Amino acid sequence: MVVSLLAAASIGSAGTPAPSTASYCWEPLTEGMGPGDAGDGLVPPSIAARSSEALWLAWPKQETVQVRRWNGRQWEDIPGPQGGRPGTYDPTVRVSSSGEAFLAWRAGETDQSDIHVARWDGAAWKPLGRPLSARPEPLTNANSAAMVLDDKGHPIVAWQEALGSDPRSLHVARWDGGSWAFLGKAVASGSELYSLEPALALDTSGRVWIAWNGGTEKRSYVRVARWNGRSWEDVGNTRSGRLRRSGEARLAQLIMLPGEQALVAWLDRGRTRSSLALERWSGARWERISPPVVPDGAQQAWQASLVPAQDGSPLLAWTETDSTDVSSVHLQRLAADGWQPILSRMHLDPGQSDAAAVDLAVAAGGVIYLAWNEPDDHGQRVRVIRLRSCAAGESPLAPPPLRPRSSFWPKTVDAVVDDILARMGSESKARVRATPRDELIQFHHGWGTGIRNHYGLWRGNTALLESCGGKQMHPDSCSMVIIERLWERLQAGPPSP
Repeated sequence: MVVSLLAAASIGSAGTPAPSTASYCWEPLTEGMGPGDAGDGLVPPSIAARSSEALWLAWPKQETVQVRRWNGRQWEDIPGPQGGRPGTYDPTVRVSSSGEAFLAWRAGETDQSDIHVARWDGAAWKPLGRPLSARPEPLTNANSAAMVLDDKGHPIVAWQEALGSDPRSLHVARWDGGSWAFLGKAVASGSELYSLEPALALDTSGRVWIAWNGGTEKRSYVRVARWNGRSWEDVGNTRSGRLRRSGEARLAQLIMLPGEQALVAWLDRGRTRSSLALERWSGARWERISPPVVPDGAQQAWQASLVPAQDGSPLLAWTETDSTDVSSVHLQRLAADGWQPILSRMHLDPGQSDAAAVDLAVAAGGVIYLAWNEPDDHGQRVRVIRLRSCAAGESPLAPPPLRPRSSFWPKTVDAVVDDILARMGSESKARVRATPRDELIQFHHGWGTGIRNHYGLWRGNTALLESCGGKQMHPDSCSMVIIERLWERLQAGPPSP
């Protein structure tokens, strides 16, 4: 299936819109990807591309890192990284201009972890020096790694680190071809924030820029700094909280624009909803940029990826919940006259889709790749599509229609029990079967919360409430009716094998 959509007018070298729009087509890259290729929910897959034969994909899966390479026809399995502490998490993959692939990841558990970086040598991931850690203590927690490659193809990595529950610090190191060199002391220290979530970029002079979460738990904002060769310079007095909206600042993205300008995007988490926020560094000051407008009633933005297109204009991909109460992928380009849509409400599964986290890459020739997590009947799946200029004669199609979440809600207690039992593992069934009826209340929180949220008991599933005992039935009580009915079905049926 190939879909034709209108792309945005690009920003030319003079900052003016191109005279015409280009027609983009998308196609799913699913060959060689199966039900076992599953991501971990809100953790985005990482995608990097130089060409259709130098396309790499990495994602976390059950304390391992999964890696695939696209050979132009299908995905090839690449062995995941080995060695170091038990457990590998949160990979970031990058590809140099010569086609070399580099991988950074966190190894170890939350109370003892460090950052590993390796290069693919054609047979295995070859470590680049020792694991990255800024502290001498053995029980530190290093995570949230970001990575870019310089013009020599050498990695630059940023990460946060803490000792136990101590305040977190932020560090950057550069690989010089033989060893790691720290760029000064900590970029930030003493942070009480849960995650600093750094993002890296390089300007045309080769200077390293970094954006991260700053401030306190009560007042967070985005910080931006650049390395001048001796120390980190705050860009535009962001330490004052200049890059802030009304809510909590999270998941900052950073790219460089022509003329030594920069663009930063982040998620502004308010009390009732989350939305995108953007600011552009003009070289002298930060200027607010209006976020993209999403049709059909945007309700909740979740996560975004920001990269420059081949002509230098910004491309922004993000996931957002709309009036269907379902999250899907959007892609827009920032032109001189504002945001122009390329993809809207993109998803691949025709069922109850929910695109959780997305990553974006641009290859030679302006080809765009999008990767995201989206469930199907087998659970979470990693999805990848390629966008390219449409060939002559290709007819525009549309993504699968998004059905409102409410259309998937079971309407009766027995229908909910059927659905839960179909998904329930044998160990979980055995545990519930062995629980005395008067102790089922232990499942009210956790499992019961999931039932109330998943089946719309707080969001208008009046038919299910009525099946539980009446339209005035409280969602808490209804979830316990469902749990008790499921327990009765397990008691009546044969033990699970």
